[in-house]
Order: sequence, then C-alpha cells, then structure tokens
Amino acid sequence: MIERLAAWYRTGPLGHFVAGAADWAQWVSAHLWRRARERARARLAAARRPR
Repeated sequence: MIERLAAWYRTGPLGHFVAGAADWAQWVSAHLWRRARERARARLAAARRPR
C-alpha cells in the first residue's frame, strides 16, 4: 500500500508539480545565463571600438 501511494505521488500531482518547477528553473537559469553572456559580449565589443 505504501509503495502504491509513493508511486502515485511521483506520477500524480506532486510529480507533475516537481517536473514543472524543474522546467521553469532550467528556463530561468538559461535565460539569465544568456542575458549575462550577451551583456559581456556587448561590453567586450564596446571596449574594442576605437575612441
């Protein structure tokens, strides 16, 4: 009975919530990393421009 309840939690609402939270966390981290990389590239390009 305990195993069935644990399986239901993993594949039921709790499992879907955890999977959704993991998807969002991955998206946010990728988005922030992409923004940081673009800002660093822009700063580097600005530093290379002749004054």
